[in-house]
Amino acid sequence: NEPHTTLNYRTCSLQTYAQNDPFADSVAYVFADLMNLTPSQQGYNRYTVSPYPRSTAFGHATCNKSLANSDCATCLVAARATFSTTCGGYIGGQVGMANCTMRYENYPFV
Repeated sequence: NEPHTTLNYRTCSLQTYAQNDPFADSVAYVFADLMNLTPSQQGYNRYTVSPYPRSTAFGHATCNKSLANSDCATCLVAARATFSTTCGGYIGGQVGMANCTMRYENYPFV
């Protein structure tokens, strides 16, 4: 089955950060971690935290458990692209595709 990458919802924080803000590095770390490691995580359910103490970002991603690893990865790439085009520069956001979800924030969440 091909992953369904239809966008179900998107929410962006009301606050933004500058591109030269240290938080930008934290967000990039979180996105890379989620896209690289969620597809190989048992149950496709991954939480992560950036290792930069000056400006920490927190992230979570899931995929539909019936997807193949590669389809989970494809769905997360589509979710990440949605952030780039619609939530770029915001301090937090959530994207829900038909077969995966991705979220990042500047605070811990569960």
